[in-house]
Amino acid sequence: MPPVNERGAERIHEASLALPADPGVRIEHEAIRSALLEAGAKPGAGPADVRLPREMVRDYLALSPHRVTLTNQCGQESVLTATSEPLFWSCPGLYVWRGGRRRPFTSSDMADMTRLLDRLENVHAVFGFSLDDVAPARRDVMGLNIMAHNTAKHVRVLCFAPAGADVLVEMRSVVGDHPWFSIGFTAHGPLRWTALALEVFRRTAGHGIPVSVNGEPMAGVSGPVTLAGAAAVGNAEILSGIVINQALEPGRPCLYNLGLAAMRGDSNGDGRAGGTRDGQDLAGLSPGGGI
Repeated sequence: MPPVNERGAERIHEASLALPADPGVRIEHEAIRSALLEAGAKPGAGPADVRLPREMVRDYLALSPHRVTLTNQCGQESVLTATSEPLFWSCPGLYVWRGGRRRPFTSSDMADMTRLLDRLENVHAVFGFSLDDVAPARRDVMGLNIMAHNTAKHVRVLCFAPAGADVLVEMRSVVGDHPWFSIGFTAHGPLRWTALALEVFRRTAGHGIPVSVNGEPMAGVSGPVTLAGAAAVGNAEILSGIVINQALEPGRPCLYNLGLAAMRGDSNGDGRAGGTRDGQDLAGLSPGGGI
């Protein structure tokens, strides 16, 4: 059961459409900001801020396919819709517990983890990790290479650098002209898209590569403390990200992702709590479950 009723979901949706228009969204990329302004956005309060009228949001959302096809490396298709059966992916991470100690994740760990996930029939896609033994500018490319050599399943690349995005585009044809891997990025909120995220979107546009657009508000820190408020901010971030991707590549397959790594600020200090109920509740509010 969704964590809010139909009326509550409608109010969250309305707030999500209002927020990109006022106060707007911070777009830390001059070329993309200019393109949005030419497409109908309005200047915001700050030099990097733009306001996205709700009519503009609706028009660009209409360009985004309602069905997204992902494949494994053999070309076998899985079709995703707001109401389709769920697919289960692994999750990204920074650290691993092996040999009785916690340490940063490495390339050899990625290979081992990928082989393990390849044998788990209920895992449908393998998500990249941060590889401590690889320079950040090369982690996305090396991660894709390692995963592609150790599984035939769909691969979700963890993106790190604009230059890596260029190489990812070239690597796609090595396996086949089908969506055997996808990319994605998260709004570093509230209501803010960084230059890195936007440049990755820009450099991978034009090739039909599916993109996950992520809103992961930290309740009480980068979003309101309430579930409804955090959902409205996260949803607004995702809607703005879809608008950006459709402006760069009309018809680009976009995956809506609310709450993958949602966290809650620790009111007793300056820490944060991950793995909270928030992520589950935000997912329950996603299309097909509420808003």
